[in-house]
Amino acid sequence: MGDISNLRPQYSFNIKINDAPAMGISTEAAKAGDKGSVIVRGFIYDSKGYLFFNSLEHIAQLYLNKWLIQQQLKASAIDNCLIQISPDNDIWVNVNCPTIMEMVYKQIPKTGINKGDPITRENIADIRKINLPNIEFIPNYAKIYFFSIGWRRGIFVDFSPLHENFEPSDEQIETSLATCYAFLMFPEIVDIYPRIKDKLFEKGWFPFVRILGENFKHLANMLDNNLDIVEAEKKIVDSFDQEQLLSILDKWMLNPVFKEHDTFLIHGINEYLEGDLISSAHILYPRIEGLLRYIYAKNSGKDPKTPDLRANLKSELINKTGTTTLLLPLDFDDYLKDFYFRNFSVPNQQIEISRHSIAHGVIQTEKITKTSIFQAIMILDQINYYV
Repeated sequence: MGDISNLRPQYSFNIKINDAPAMGISTEAAKAGDKGSVIVRGFIYDSKGYLFFNSLEHIAQLYLNKWLIQQQLKASAIDNCLIQISPDNDIWVNVNCPTIMEMVYKQIPKTGINKGDPITRENIADIRKINLPNIEFIPNYAKIYFFSIGWRRGIFVDFSPLHENFEPSDEQIETSLATCYAFLMFPEIVDIYPRIKDKLFEKGWFPFVRILGENFKHLANMLDNNLDIVEAEKKIVDSFDQEQLLSILDKWMLNPVFKEHDTFLIHGINEYLEGDLISSAHILYPRIEGLLRYIYAKNSGKDPKTPDLRANLKSELINKTGTTTLLLPLDFDDYLKDFYFRNFSVPNQQIEISRHSIAHGVIQTEKITKTSIFQAIMILDQINYYV
């Protein structure tokens, strides 16, 4: 990670508030006797409008305004701020903290990444941890952290340590903050994707690691507005040339699970590149299930049913990274069920491309397209990040 020993917050201070400590953030206005909901632990970002800005204003008034006046500073001088609150309302504040992201790259260029090179969101596959050098996350203290990425802003709050029945979680604060950073960096995942999830799966798409960024954002916006997505799909597929696909294949071969299937995977990719889509589909779609079966056998040694394959893959990634990452393991399980393992009906002429329609020999030629095979490649690639 390099030498971070000299990286410290621009400002650090301690204050004491005599009132009882805050226990959460109200999500709505309420009168005496009304019922209301409170966020005890969660992430609020600026597209949530009133809730975000009202919360930010109250946090600043309660913990920062007096200090800002003393320092003759404006709130706009704050890029990020960590506030830690004890059960006795002792407040520790760190302002403008250096931030280091531990991330997974989509692909490192052959020329490598040099120290000082800019990293864009197009390079990022996932964010695993956020480190604030030389700052101690105090156990059993509530935490408020607000930060910016470009013009986007977010607030992470965790008041649960101040509640009577608090039980410490295994999840580290560094991992929780990483999730917040990831979702703020890719707002389409939290803003648009939940609305279009079913439509996306029906069309064979998922927020695959490789396509996250502007191309996926464009596809998501088109679906969200009920517009034709053919051109958006073509733009994504065409953005992966032969060199990029072979580079992805090379990365697969570094994974022992994938290496066992190298002959089929190499042949399937080559057939795709040469334009033999029928051959490529009949190699890659069944091989996805083959990989899942080998992964399952490694863990259990038993013969699985289809739900077992998905559950095992989901468990693999959750154990590796947790549930709330850009890799979206819970959603990928739904995607495999709704798209890859979907059923067909010959009498009703309901035959879409899937593992079953290909393996049972009922898929029609027009359903085998460059896009549908590219989606199979992306499924394989997503699995490579999972195991």
